[in-house]
Amino acid sequence: MNRPTLKSIAAAALLAGLVSCVEKEPPVNPQPDGDGVRVPITLYCAPLDTETGDADPGTRTTHPSSALTRVSNVNYYLFRDGALVGQEYFPDAGSFAVTLPSATQKYTLLLLANVGKVEVPSGTRLSEMGAAVHVDYGSRSNYFSTIQSNGFPMANTMANFSASSGSTFYLDRLVHTLYVKMNTEELQYTKMTFTGVQVKQAPRDIHPFSPGSKATVVMDGDAANLSSDDIALLNAGETVPLYLLENMRGDLIPGNASWKNKIPSRISSTSERSLASYIEMTAKVQTPTATYENNIYRAYLGKDASNFDVERATYFVLNNNFTNDMVRDEDWRVDPDDPEVTGGLAFVYPESGTNTISSMTPSGNVAKSFHLMYGFKQSLFIRQSSPGIQYTVTASASPSVRPHLSWSTTRMNDTYTRIDFWVNRKVKASDYDDTFDGYSYTIEDTYFNDPVTITVQSTDGLVSASVDCHVLYQRFQVMFKYYGYKYYDDLGGAPYAGQQYLRMMMWNPLKLKFDVTVSGKVTSYIEWLNSWMGSWKNETLDQSFSYSTTVVPDTDLQGGAKIDRVASYAPYTSIEDACLGANIYL
Repeated sequence: MNRPTLKSIAAAALLAGLVSCVEKEPPVNPQPDGDGVRVPITLYCAPLDTETGDADPGTRTTHPSSALTRVSNVNYYLFRDGALVGQEYFPDAGSFAVTLPSATQKYTLLLLANVGKVEVPSGTRLSEMGAAVHVDYGSRSNYFSTIQSNGFPMANTMANFSASSGSTFYLDRLVHTLYVKMNTEELQYTKMTFTGVQVKQAPRDIHPFSPGSKATVVMDGDAANLSSDDIALLNAGETVPLYLLENMRGDLIPGNASWKNKIPSRISSTSERSLASYIEMTAKVQTPTATYENNIYRAYLGKDASNFDVERATYFVLNNNFTNDMVRDEDWRVDPDDPEVTGGLAFVYPESGTNTISSMTPSGNVAKSFHLMYGFKQSLFIRQSSPGIQYTVTASASPSVRPHLSWSTTRMNDTYTRIDFWVNRKVKASDYDDTFDGYSYTIEDTYFNDPVTITVQSTDGLVSASVDCHVLYQRFQVMFKYYGYKYYDDLGGAPYAGQQYLRMMMWNPLKLKFDVTVSGKVTSYIEWLNSWMGSWKNETLDQSFSYSTTVVPDTDLQGGAKIDRVASYAPYTSIEDACLGANIYL
């Protein structure tokens, strides 16, 4: 699953810097006040274009709609030539009016609303207001309750204000609007259910008259915390807005162009790392391989991959695009929960009796190992519990083994993919000119003792399956096996318990049909079984024996099983002497 990506749809600053009133009207009944005049003013919240029908406003259930525009109380600060000449607090913004010392002079008027009474020292200069006015909500609960009762904090600065400037003024909200949308439409096999969204390290304080206010204290959640109703809307594909105070951190990772690299470890300043705001989302994720009850996704806020600004009176659309059906851990950005594995992969054999690759179908029997040599091909099937499982196929072997193994895959349906293996180099010829030596003899170096292990593994690493391939140097292995003083029931015929006998075993791991002749010269006396489960024959002294047969392997294509075709019994002479002249013709 791809990690959340940020997409900027808009970041429109409506009232930046020193802004005059939006509407200029004749003052409404200015009242003389000594040498000056008292000007009644009506205040409104300046809307974003998303709130005027020019863009999708989204839906918000945590805050009442009135909280976005309500002006409950207001402070004003009046300056002339940089000096403070008046300030007043109105607990009821409906009775707000500004007292001007002179009806003809021009002033600079600063307005601060919805934060209660904030008084500055009488000697405060206009240039000092950025630092002099500091609003700290104190706690998450106080921030939330204040916004619920009073509305969002607002401010504005109006230069050249006079009695004739007008009677209606707009205020900027001191909060940033963050629109959150979860886009999961490209997920074919994965289901995501979001369970929580909140802003972490959200600003708790603000300097209303400081250009680019930076938070000095932060909190988790606050009013930027989605309710259960919000989460339901988010899971229904709706866009849901969050609100947080301005927090202009600037470019903390200069030159960074990748959102994936916008992580705490790339921020050089420890203090900035602890004050930059980010969003944290939790979700239950059901992938083709597992269920994650509580995955955590994080993303820093800001205008681009290097910037961390959260600006007042602007908005940003955080469009989280999830496109990958697998969950991958990413440094800080994605923190997966412990998965409950629900999917699976397996190698299975083809059905018996399928003689050509084109006609092969899976048998469902799990494959453990097979043998292969140059010039032949082995086909298996990869079975996956869900068509959405993405996987890779790899081969590994011990350092002493050179795999020389290749493969190709063909998707058959949503469940099965055929995988064809072959050895990609010719093997050297081998001589069978060896003599019998002792009680047990095997022609050496006919295949790699250490197998090549082929593994299919999901890209998230949760499910896998393996099968071993023994790469053969030559087609057949011939083993002379001596069993002394024990008669095996599977030889058939009369009960010769306790007698010596020789079993010759033809090993046919590739399951090929072939003709074989076994011949030898009896130097003493031998009693032998001339055909499997057939009748016994006696040979004396220097008599020769010979037996030919066609080996027909089992119809299944699993390989590796030993096939017994000839057995001998000799009560009076040594097995070694009897079989020195035995030959195998393939």
